[in-house]
Amino acid sequence: MTTREFNKLIKNITVDRQALVKIYDFYYRRITYFLSRTYDKAFSEDCAQEFFLNLLKKPVDSYVENPTAWVYRCSINIANEKIEKENKYAELKTLDEKVDFEPSIEIFGDLYEKLKMLEKDERELIYLVHWDGYNLKEIAEILGVSHANARKKYSRTIKKLKQWGAV
Repeated sequence: MTTREFNKLIKNITVDRQALVKIYDFYYRRITYFLSRTYDKAFSEDCAQEFFLNLLKKPVDSYVENPTAWVYRCSINIANEKIEKENKYAELKTLDEKVDFEPSIEIFGDLYEKLKMLEKDERELIYLVHWDGYNLKEIAEILGVSHANARKKYSRTIKKLKQWGAV
C-alpha cells in the first residue's frame, strides 16, 4: 500500500467502511507479528484490534508521511498504555520461543546464541534491519528515536556481535 493510498483511505475511514477493511487487511497481521516479538499473541491481537477501533473513534486529520512507521508507533503506544492501565507487564517472549526463528538455529548456529545474549532493544533492532528489511531511518520512526540514535545503536550492536565473534 502506497503512502498516497493509505492517506486517501484514512481520510475516508468514517464515511467508507471499505477503507477500514482495506487498511485492516493490509496491517492487522503486520501489527500482531510486530508486537508478538515483545508481547504474547493474545495481547498483540488486542492491541491491533484497539488500533483499528481508535481509527474509527478519532480519524486522522494530518497527512501521514510513513504509514507503516506510524501504524507501528501507534501500536506500540497502545501496548504501553494497556500495560500502564492494567499495571502489569505482559510476559516477554524469549528468542527460544519464537516459532519462526527456530528452524534457523541449524543455519545460524553460533549467531543464534549470540543474539540471545543481546539486550531486548538491540535484538529488536537487528530483527528490523536484517529480517524485516527496514532501513535505519524507518526504524528510528518506528521506535520513536532520532536517526542518529538508531544508527549509533545499530553500530554498537554490530560491534558487540563482532567482538563476540558472531559476525
